[in-house]
Amino acid sequence: MNRHTLENRFIQPQPLYGEKKLHFNWNTPIHVSPNEKGTIYIGAQFLFRSRDHGQSWDRISPDLTTNDPEKQKQEESGGVTIDNSAAEMHTSIYSISESPKNGQIIWVGTRRGNLQITRDGAKTWTKRRGQRFRPGQKLVGFHR
Repeated sequence: MNRHTLENRFIQPQPLYGEKKLHFNWNTPIHVSPNEKGTIYIGAQFLFRSRDHGQSWDRISPDLTTNDPEKQKQEESGGVTIDNSAAEMHTSIYSISESPKNGQIIWVGTRRGNLQITRDGAKTWTKRRGQRFRPGQKLVGFHR
């Protein structure tokens, strides 16, 4: 929202033509770059970056989640109504953190326990594994 004119504009990234919907969660993470003015990140199953305050978006990662089809059956919930709140979108990014010392380093945690890192500004991604990160565990924040 423009605080001076009170104008609103929709800034959420959209799927590519013919692509299935993006997996935004009800508490989709948005991260403001501590290194680059005007740069923000938002996570679905992919990480998106905008360098113009959300006016345009670049998809900067492959699917960083488990991409488990069994966790993507929201429309088949079996209830009286379809859960369209996106509260239980399991294959989605849950947390994003760009290093405050090096903008090339970005950590991403997902709803089902994946922890991914890029050290080259999103050219390549590495899945981190360890005793602390169990499959199915939510990764909410990172200590830098």
